[in-house]
Amino acid sequence: MSGKQVHGRTTVLMIAVIAVLLVLLAVLIWGLLWPMGMPVGEQDKPGETVEPDATQAAGDTVHTPEPTIQSLAFPYLLEEGKLTVDSLFQYSGYNPDCGDEMGEDIASLVITNRSEEHLAEARLTVTLADGKELAFEVRDLPAGQTVWAFAKDNSAYALSNFCTAIAGTTQFEQSTPLMADRLSAAVQETEVTLTNNSAEAIAGVTVYCHTVFEDVYFGGTAYAYAAGDIPAGGSATVSAVDCYLGEAAVVRIGAGD
Repeated sequence: MSGKQVHGRTTVLMIAVIAVLLVLLAVLIWGLLWPMGMPVGEQDKPGETVEPDATQAAGDTVHTPEPTIQSLAFPYLLEEGKLTVDSLFQYSGYNPDCGDEMGEDIASLVITNRSEEHLAEARLTVTLADGKELAFEVRDLPAGQTVWAFAKDNSAYALSNFCTAIAGTTQFEQSTPLMADRLSAAVQETEVTLTNNSAEAIAGVTVYCHTVFEDVYFGGTAYAYAAGDIPAGGSATVSAVDCYLGEAAVVRIGAGD
C-alpha cells in the first residue's frame, strides 16, 4: 500500500472519531440542560424567591366586618327577675320625673316589681345604640305594681336608636312601710285621710304617694305630704295635689322625720 493511501485512511478515521466525540458532547450538554425532560426556565432555580401575590403585597390591610350591635330583648330581668323592664317607649306630655316639664317623644320605661318585697329605690341607666345614656329613677314601688318611669332630663327617644344595655342599683325592703300597726289610710281620689288607731299620739307624720293612672303608677316620683301630729284616735287629711292626673296611692308612711 502506498503512503498516500495510508495517510488518506488515517484522515477519514480521525474525522469519524471527532464526529463521534461531538455527538457525545452534544448528548452530554443536552442532558445537562434538560434535566428530567423539563425545558430550561420552567424549573425553580436554587435560591429563587417566589414573589407574593399582588393582593397580598406588603402593607396591605385585611379588613374584617364590624361587629353587629344587638338590640336588648324585653322584658329585661334585673335582680334575678325581682324587677323587670318590660319596654322602652315614647311619651309626649308633662314629665313628672323632670319637674312636670313638657316634652315630645320622651324616653320612658315600663317597670314591674315582680318580687314579694317593696322596692324602696331603683336607679337605672339605659344605653342606646349611639352610645347615649338615659337616667331613670323609681321610688317606693310596692310588690306586684307597675310604673311608667320617664327620663330624668326629659331626653327625647328615637325608635330607631334602640336599647343595647340596662344597668343600675336597687334597694328593697321586706314590706311596704305603712305603719299599719298604728295607722290606717283611706284614699278618695287625691284626698288621703290618716287615722291614728293607737293609744298614743304620733308626731311628725309624713305620707308618700304615687299617681295612679289607668292602674299604672305614673312616674317614678313618690310625692311627700306632711300630715303633722295625729293624736291618739284622731285623724288628719292631706291633699295629694301632684296626683291630679289620676288618683293617689299611698306607698309609704313615716313619722318623726
